Amino acid sequence: MAPSGSTSAVGGDPFIPRNAQAQQERAQEGNVGRYVLSGAAALLIVSAAVSLIALVWDQIPDVVKVTALGAVAVTLVAAGTAVNKTRERLRVAAATSRARAVRLASWPSSAPP
Repeated sequence: MAPSGSTSAVGGDPFIPRNAQAQQERAQEGNVGRYVLSGAAALLIVSAAVSLIALVWDQIPDVVKVTALGAVAVTLVAAGTAVNKTRERLRVAAATSRARAVRLASWPSSAPP
């Protein structure tokens, strides 16, 4: 049994004092709450926008609908390209790599890849 005092551990790292562990747990719980609240707010905003668009959809000219769709597509492609260029950690792995291509090129022609 650990001696009572502020330096004893509570089921975790024995080098972290009890008060520090409690603070870390409270901070992590607070972060989860922030994410849940942010997600709920985003869901409400998106559902309000979808409801508004659905309400006036028939009154919007077809040219405006197609133009808006094209603008959204171009914006998403540009954003994805920017993320790919600036955030190396968020890059999607290539379906084939140079090493795989070299291995496949060296296979006999009768063997499947």
